[in-house]
Amino acid sequence: MKAILVFGGTGFLGNSLVNYLSAKRIKIIIYKRRTLGYLKNKNGNNLIIIKSLNKKFLKKFKIQTIYHLASSPFSPSDKFNDFYDANIILTRKIIMLAKYLKVKQLIYTSTGSIFSKKIKLNTFDENSS
Repeated sequence: MKAILVFGGTGFLGNSLVNYLSAKRIKIIIYKRRTLGYLKNKNGNNLIIIKSLNKKFLKKFKIQTIYHLASSPFSPSDKFNDFYDANIILTRKIIMLAKYLKVKQLIYTSTGSIFSKKIKLNTFDENSS
């Protein structure tokens, strides 16, 4: 059985991707770190939600593509190590998992929460740093 693994599938971007893939009747595995966020009321035969990265479990799905949409914005009240673990360490784990599973495609999409500076009105465009 072929599947797609989505990191960040419970967030805003991930939810849109999951909705699109669900409409195509593709088997979707979502790794969730905390809450179900936008996926609170979703379920179905093609949707599996996991809380840990069990390589042997994931291997049986013949994952073709991994989408990495997960990010955790930094806030001054957070500890840097928590931010680092949620972003850098997770990305490294995803890369190692992709190698182990021999995934053909890894699509990494980051949000402005990682690379952008906070600006007025909480908006940014192509001219923002």
